[in-house]
Amino acid sequence: MIASGRADVELRAVEVADEAFLRRLFASTRVELSLVGWSAEQVDAFLTLQFNARERHYHEWFPTCEHFLVLSGGQPAGRLCVVHAELEVRIVDIALLPEHRGGGIGSSLITALQEEAATAGLPLVSTSRPATRRPTYTTGSAS
Repeated sequence: MIASGRADVELRAVEVADEAFLRRLFASTRVELSLVGWSAEQVDAFLTLQFNARERHYHEWFPTCEHFLVLSGGQPAGRLCVVHAELEVRIVDIALLPEHRGGGIGSSLITALQEEAATAGLPLVSTSRPATRRPTYTTGSAS
């Protein structure tokens, strides 16, 4: 199990009952949709299509992926999806609700994964997300 090094942060396996939270989390990462001029119904329909497509993609392309709910103070704060493969440790997805961003939770999880990968002698990589311009991590550094 990935240990974040923070007493207030824990991970647990995603459960079916977490779907509403995961949809809300996904929507919180798509702030650009506020700029397209769509009605709330159109945005909701688009988000549903995108969420379902992403979930299918993760399950098809990363069948051994571990899906975790990130808890902060016992409450859902985000999601972490990780693949432990023979040649690498891969962050497939990491996201936090806006109110939990910038407080070090994500950094603590990435640091824990970097340490885990380094101990195993493997690189830590992140699936590219060019639309969000998030960095791609490798063991010990960000590029």
